[in-house]
Amino acid sequence: MVEFFLACVLWSKPHIEVIQVPVSEYAMADLNHVFGHYRFEATVVEEKMNSVKITHLPTGANSQAHAPHDYQQRSLSIRLEVKDDQASLDCDIRQKPQEVIQ
Repeated sequence: MVEFFLACVLWSKPHIEVIQVPVSEYAMADLNHVFGHYRFEATVVEEKMNSVKITHLPTGANSQAHAPHDYQQRSLSIRLEVKDDQASLDCDIRQKPQEVIQ
């Protein structure tokens, strides 16, 4: 059985965090993480990237992107800048490496 995970790089100026979320047996995954002044969100539906969103918590300003439903989207990226605060979210679906059996 092939297993997948959602891999995301969160950047909240000047810090970076990498988060991996397993894709469930129902082909879904959700990321909802606060980092710096931002909330980072990403969703996977049917093993395809569905959406990404960044919200600047102090102001409520946000930016989001959605993938076309009929396209096998494997990655999405987004950026948000509020005055001197900057953030980006880069996510993609990756296949978990299979163990080598000898």
